[in-house]
Amino acid sequence: MGFGQRVLTVVHPHVTIEVEKAQSGAARIDMGLAQVKTSGDKLAELSAIVKENSAAVRQINAAVGQQNAGVAQIFGALNDQTEMMGETIKRLEVSDSAVLALTEVSDRLVQVVGRFRI
Repeated sequence: MGFGQRVLTVVHPHVTIEVEKAQSGAARIDMGLAQVKTSGDKLAELSAIVKENSAAVRQINAAVGQQNAGVAQIFGALNDQTEMMGETIKRLEVSDSAVLALTEVSDRLVQVVGRFRI
């Protein structure tokens, strides 16, 4: 056996071990990459869900804003109606006073006319 062959005989098992280690490391890297890809896919799905939820929250916020505006309009209308009722009550009180005064004047007029005989 020549020198080169003896070197190869000695080196070959070590090289084989190192190749096996490299292949094992490559397999672990492949598994790690597969896990990273799976994690990335799950993160993309989660991101889509968060995006959809954000859109839903914006829609809810807009609906609540519209509802608040509607409630504010209702309260405004109720306040206006309350003011109008107050004014109507004041006018009725003035009308009552006028009717009472007219009744008194009418009673006096009846008394004055009753004194005159035609």
